[in-house]
Amino acid sequence: MWILSWLFVLGVVILFMFFGFMNSNKEVILDFFWWNIKTQLVLALFVAFLVGIVTWFPIATIQYFKSQAEARRLRKENSRLQKELTELRNLSIEEGEKK
Repeated sequence: MWILSWLFVLGVVILFMFFGFMNSNKEVILDFFWWNIKTQLVLALFVAFLVGIVTWFPIATIQYFKSQAEARRLRKENSRLQKELTELRNLSIEEGEKK
């Protein structure tokens, strides 16, 4: 579900960037080591946004699956401890003293 909400947000941002791209005439020069690129400001901002999304998405996905695995492990441990507690509660006093 969270992926759908982020895709919706991404779509809205792309729509705003497209609107800005259609209405912008500002140009900037981007210096990448030995390259000089002259482009519109809105396009440069859009590319920076896309680089951020491409960087963020795999990291967020990995964190999500790690947290799901941790939650699954903790639920399993909780179930085991609940079972042990139930067994200890059902243990009679005499039976516990013999051991």
